[in-house]
Amino acid sequence: MEMSSRIVIVDYGSQYTFLIGRRLRSEIGVWCEIISPSQLHSVKAENTGGVIFSGGPKSVGALSFRAEERRVIEDPDLPVLGVCYGMQLIATVLGATVQKGSQGEFGPTKILNLNGEKEMILKLNGEKEIVWMSHHDVVQEDIKETGAVVTATSPAGVAAFYHPRSECTAVQWHPEVKHTVNGTQFLWSWIQDKTKAQLGRWDGQARLERCMDIIRETITDDDRVVLGLSGGVDSMVTAALLNKALKPDQWMAVYVDHGMMRDHETEEVQETCKALDIPLKVVNPSEDFLIHLKQIRESEHKRRLIGTLFIQAFSSATSEFKPTHLAQGTIYPDVVESAKADNSGKGSTQHIIKSHHNVGGLPKELGLELLEPLKWLFKDEVRDIGRQLGLPAKVIGRHPFPGPGLAVRCLGEVTEQKVSIVQRADKIFLDAIREAGLYDEISQAYAALLDCKAVGVVGDQRREGWIVCLRAVCTEDFMTANIYPFDMRWLEEVGATIINRCSEIARVMYDVSSKPPGTIELE
Repeated sequence: MEMSSRIVIVDYGSQYTFLIGRRLRSEIGVWCEIISPSQLHSVKAENTGGVIFSGGPKSVGALSFRAEERRVIEDPDLPVLGVCYGMQLIATVLGATVQKGSQGEFGPTKILNLNGEKEMILKLNGEKEIVWMSHHDVVQEDIKETGAVVTATSPAGVAAFYHPRSECTAVQWHPEVKHTVNGTQFLWSWIQDKTKAQLGRWDGQARLERCMDIIRETITDDDRVVLGLSGGVDSMVTAALLNKALKPDQWMAVYVDHGMMRDHETEEVQETCKALDIPLKVVNPSEDFLIHLKQIRESEHKRRLIGTLFIQAFSSATSEFKPTHLAQGTIYPDVVESAKADNSGKGSTQHIIKSHHNVGGLPKELGLELLEPLKWLFKDEVRDIGRQLGLPAKVIGRHPFPGPGLAVRCLGEVTEQKVSIVQRADKIFLDAIREAGLYDEISQAYAALLDCKAVGVVGDQRREGWIVCLRAVCTEDFMTANIYPFDMRWLEEVGATIINRCSEIARVMYDVSSKPPGTIELE
């Protein structure tokens, strides 16, 4: 993709920042890159088609801007779109006032279109439109004194403006959120009418070629690559890419069965790899993992320890192969939540939610370079590449599974007994979902074991047993998620089946927490 046609999204910490990128790539077909504000110095009119300033958690009291932000905003050759906090930032740079409003706006909000001319990029179907708001600070009417045209208002005040001299468009709402009516159309119109980006160029073929280019540009004929294979869609697509890009003797996949996999997981991975001619080596050091996890209760401690043990087993299994690079199926949401992205430099507002999803981080002493061909892709883009490479539907549609396995689904200390319990409960839950024809409607579903017991009654006898928590969510990008609305009668039957077949379990609960505030995994 030509740099001059890219859209740069400047991340100010909004939970929706990566959703903007997904909308642009998957639904509009435009290549975009997400950077931190500290990287704005690299953004020039000659290498960028347009810039989007994202929303963010900052309030007006913390509002400040850098010289580079002023430069970009005031450059008429760099079209800029400000979203939520981004709108307030643009207004401040232009010399307008931003103050805490008398009322906040959160959720669906009706805006009024004040300008039917081409300056109003939204192209409303009517005079009014429903958008998704999330703010308490408001751009004041003195924005007009800067030469800006106010193009929409909401009950709180200024909702959108256009500044013709600087080519800045700004909206208080979130067009990237699906609850905004015509939100994708708005983004499409802004890109088409105001930027140099080329619509429709970022398609399936372009995605595949970019992944292949990353491999070819990183790996020479003398290099040797090992892949930490989990069996999930990300690592399987990475394996298929390596199979396509490299010579057969130049790479190998290693699957570490740490004893905390789902029921029959290892056998299924072996069968899939055999069918796809993927060179696979299986390592089974499960007892070592469980021994070291004894009395470890804190979730981040467990993840780091499993990562360390994984690396030890992985390194031992690949030492004779003499690898130069480690391939991982890291994707964009992994990068964000691990706070390891290149764009999370100084000044980043991102927080570490949990350690790396795959192997707990790559220790420097391993001496391997990292190869992550999927690092800048979203889950739906990865699945599209998998289809192009001929992966079976059951692999492409497979629900995500964390690298540390069921250790993160056994809250508190991990024991062999607890792993067995959650394995059986999880299988019953997923089998019921498949039998009901719901598996493809749900993005991720699993059973977890809580770190406490409760009293139940079985056969007129009091019985103390473990509590299982069922979780199922729907999401487009795994950055936000809603719970799946099961029929309560069906859910009751599944819970009863789990209790009847797993004597150690006394109660079954269903998690009704969305993301945010919850995470998809309990730990």
